[in-house]
Formats: sequence, structure tokens, C-alpha cells
Amino acid sequence: MHLNGQARRRLLAEMLALGQITEVRVPTREQEDLQDLSRLRATAAKNLAHACQYVNAILFRHGIRYPKETKWT
Repeated sequence: MHLNGQARRRLLAEMLALGQITEVRVPTREQEDLQDLSRLRATAAKNLAHACQYVNAILFRHGIRYPKETKWT
């Protein structure tokens, strides 16, 4: 079905009123940048935790225990 602009606007308005579609908005460049930064920070924290676990495993395998009172892990 090919709709002209006015018919398409009317159809979209009706669908929106019936709750069949939801309104969306495009994030600003600043919002996208903050989302990217947040994702990168979460990834870096996850990578750091894995690296600490890896080092601990190697130390443990060689009989070396890192002192519990330290907070590096």
C-alpha cells in the first residue's frame, strides 16, 4: 500500500493514539558520548577484574598468597 504524506501522518497519529507504536527520540551527540564512556568504563572494570583473577590464579599455582589486607584485587 502506497500512502501519501497526509495519509501516512493520519495513520501514524491513529496508531500512536491506540498505543500500537511508541514515541522515540534520537539521543544527542553528547548523550551518545556519555553512553559510550559508560560502556567503556564498565568494560575496563570487567577486564581489570579478570586480569586480577588471572594474576591471583598464577600466584596461587606457584604457592604465593597475596596478603588479604591489600585491596588490589
